[in-house]
Amino acid sequence: MKWYVQVVKPSTYNQQSTSVLVQIDSQRYLFNCGEGTQRLGFENKMRMSKISAIFLTRVDWETMGGLPGMLLTLADTGLGDLSVCGGHNLTHALAATRHFIMRNKLGLRVNEMRDGDATAAFQDKNLQVMPVHIYPDGYAVPNLELGPNESTESQVRKLLVSRAFGVPRSDEEADKRRKQHVDQQKKGYYAEKCDGATMEALMQKLEEKDEEEASKKKRARSPDLNARPVQISDVSLPKTKPTPAALCYIAQGPDVP
Repeated sequence: MKWYVQVVKPSTYNQQSTSVLVQIDSQRYLFNCGEGTQRLGFENKMRMSKISAIFLTRVDWETMGGLPGMLLTLADTGLGDLSVCGGHNLTHALAATRHFIMRNKLGLRVNEMRDGDATAAFQDKNLQVMPVHIYPDGYAVPNLELGPNESTESQVRKLLVSRAFGVPRSDEEADKRRKQHVDQQKKGYYAEKCDGATMEALMQKLEEKDEEEASKKKRARSPDLNARPVQISDVSLPKTKPTPAALCYIAQGPDVP
């Protein structure tokens, strides 16, 4: 079994967060995704497209500033199952990106690792990650940050995230979709050469299909011209409060001879 750890982005004078990439076999796990992480990863040929899970030590811009762009890139590579793990307010932060990120085929699994939640640990076939919550001296942890959160506000946030990023698929479906996307890229947009007449026929079929879909939408439109379905951006996020908590991760690989 081949595994190693790489420092993608060290802490700098204006960003106090370090991004670390762990590879075990063919899977990669990213710890913190600050601004510029994706660019540095591509410059050093770290193959970020194979990331299967992202872990955040804190839910703020220093540790997750590069996460929106990373999600867009991973979705465009055909990834069908991605886990994002972090502390309190993680679901709220991802739901807040619904106005400019809509990738409902990404299959995002959000694991909000809350203190006192026995099911908060992450585990797959390669890695087991357990969170340790760290608080400042004298900080009284409110009940809102403890244990599983099944409140109505939490359900609204989870629904918005599932609408924006889709539902996680099984591992087999995700691998199949990724391979299919790679095959399409290798073949190119047109698998075979086509002459002008064939191209014109294809364009005509596309125009007819667009006209048919437009007519269906027109027939299904409500008599009230001002009525329209509720958009994901119309739903307001419930209010929340920031937390000073930080997460330390204990990662354990598989047992091998």
